[in-house]
Amino acid sequence: MIAYADGSIYEGHIENGLPQGTGRLTLADLTVQEGMFEQGKMTKGNTSVEIQQVNDQKPSNVVGAQANIKPEDKKADKANEENKKADKVQSQAPQQPNPVLEKSVKPSVSVGQAAEPTKTQPAALPISTKLDLGNGFSYEGGLLDGKPNGKGKMTNAKGYLYEGEFKAGKKEGQGECTYEDGNKYKGKWMNDLEEGQAEMIFANGRVYNGPFLNGKMHGIGKLKLPNGSSCEGAWVNGLQEGKAIMKSPGSDAQIVVFKGGVMAGNIGRLEEFPDFVVEMPS
Repeated sequence: MIAYADGSIYEGHIENGLPQGTGRLTLADLTVQEGMFEQGKMTKGNTSVEIQQVNDQKPSNVVGAQANIKPEDKKADKANEENKKADKVQSQAPQQPNPVLEKSVKPSVSVGQAAEPTKTQPAALPISTKLDLGNGFSYEGGLLDGKPNGKGKMTNAKGYLYEGEFKAGKKEGQGECTYEDGNKYKGKWMNDLEEGQAEMIFANGRVYNGPFLNGKMHGIGKLKLPNGSSCEGAWVNGLQEGKAIMKSPGSDAQIVVFKGGVMAGNIGRLEEFPDFVVEMPS
């Protein structure tokens, strides 16, 4: 079901956040569109108006003494019985169209004929809505062509939370994400992946500041450890590679070597190599 801001309600099949297939759209003015929908618009079906009828309550019969009933009362009772019989016959007879009511009812649309939009018909795309993205993920935010677009939020029940920008159904632009493992990313996105300068706060307390490429740390960055130590070096496809500067509280800065994300050697104190500059490995 989709509830629009103007009070209109759609019930039926939904695809990409839009009415698609068999459904029923009740507008705020009680106009009803029922039939086949494609990308939020009815292509085949009928348009009508719901009429709410209020039944008059008839007084209940009073049970009492039958004495002192006047003749005119008997005549009235007999007339009432005849009226009831006439009403019953009339209710069973075919109903004739009410010309007054027909004026307030919009003409129906034949099957195969597209319904003309009314002035109160809502836009095909809600400004903001909720979507089930599958695999346990849900989305709330802006839409374009039935896909997440603009500012939005993506979550699941396992702790995943992304808040930021979307484009054509994918995370793109600036955004912050908390992953299921507790790691947190703050930075840019491209084509649903972490891309560009960003900060990654790991659940173990480590903090990386540097560039990402295709969802992985890639480039010259700096990693801070909870004990106050830091390492400035190069990352390739998510792993630290090549020469780096390691600093620890109370110790001289060192030039170390990483291979495959693991420290493989120590070249010496940084002060012995005053011209040293961290570079991407060749």
